Amino acid sequence: MTIDRYTKVVLTVIAFALVVLGAENAVRPVSAQSGIQKVAVCDERTNKCASVGQDPVGMVVYSRN
Repeated sequence: MTIDRYTKVVLTVIAFALVVLGAENAVRPVSAQSGIQKVAVCDERTNKCASVGQDPVGMVVYSRN
């Protein structure tokens, strides 16, 4: 009998926590980050970073410096 009561209490606590998390996300407004996030992709050993540019046709080209 004790295990059954323990299981019910644990599942009730989990259900309550899920309801609280769902209510928080429903009430609080969510927004994305504005602006452009710049990222540099570099090699740890050589400290060389990849560069991005455009060829004359307008295609994006990746190269290593």
